[in-house]
Amino acid sequence: EENHRKYIYVVRRQQGILGEELAAEKRFVTVLEEGDTYVALEAKALQEGEEVILTSTKTLSDGDIVRYRLSGEE
Repeated sequence: EENHRKYIYVVRRQQGILGEELAAEKRFVTVLEEGDTYVALEAKALQEGEEVILTSTKTLSDGDIVRYRLSGEE
């Protein structure tokens, strides 16, 4: 939450010096309903196939380069 506005981070593909890279994109959203383990967002918040970043090992900022970490990886 930032200034009483909720946001999520989605994965954005972009071209970098070494080719395609993944970046975090901060997106402000409207929350319709919220529970302990779920959140319902306004339908236009995401497009089909977009990936939401659920957890991170570091604090994220808009535009940060990210990479996938598979379950069980250290």
